[in-house]
Amino acid sequence: MTQENSRENGIPNPQQDSSPDAEGKLDSSSALTELETAQKALAQSQQEAAQYQDRYMRALADMDNIRKRSQREKEDAMKFGMESFFRDILPVLDSLDKAIVAKSQSIEDYYNGMKLVERQLTDLLQKNGLSPVEISEKKFNPEFHQALARIESADVEQEEVHEEYARGYLLHGRLLRPSMVSVRVPAPQ
Repeated sequence: MTQENSRENGIPNPQQDSSPDAEGKLDSSSALTELETAQKALAQSQQEAAQYQDRYMRALADMDNIRKRSQREKEDAMKFGMESFFRDILPVLDSLDKAIVAKSQSIEDYYNGMKLVERQLTDLLQKNGLSPVEISEKKFNPEFHQALARIESADVEQEEVHEEYARGYLLHGRLLRPSMVSVRVPAPQ
């Protein structure tokens, strides 16, 4: 049988199943095979898309959890960051309490006790990075000193610290509070 005879008799020709006929159409069995292949590919793509969406949603949830945990840790650090400092300052408070309660102390004993408490507190503050602003050679330095009063004097050639009203402090080398001072300045001539 030739191809034309088999077409006329309705007998399918296996060579002809996947090739288009004269009108450019595929026969039904090859169309079903291609449709099944496309459906399988679509189902696989949908499954992959669902997996990617699941991963994306999990990543978003993880990022949100990390952000919340970070915020909690930051709040805890702010609340409890000074815990060791306060633990260290408790003996100084104990010494102050003892000094206040002691009634039968002489003025000299009381003064010596207060000096001891001051030394304890100063050591503690220095241990935690606080250091006083030193007034070296009485030179006025506007970066570390705040002038509260100006005193004109013929005895000075440049501005210098006359009196310190309140000590300035540095925290780990950064100015926390300037020294409050009066400044002697050269008198106009």
